[in-house]
Amino acid sequence: MKIIDGKDAVLGRLASYAAKEALKGEEVIIVNCKEVIITGNKKDIRGP
Repeated sequence: MKIIDGKDAVLGRLASYAAKEALKGEEVIIVNCKEVIITGNKKDIRGP
């Protein structure tokens, strides 16, 4: 099982790493999701 701290991590890179580990058969848990950095144009970022 891999526990990944999302604090100050870029969302796309974090998602890519987590997906690769999951494809290898690892169980992945991401903590501190609210502190992940989202990059890009504000008009392209959709919120709740």
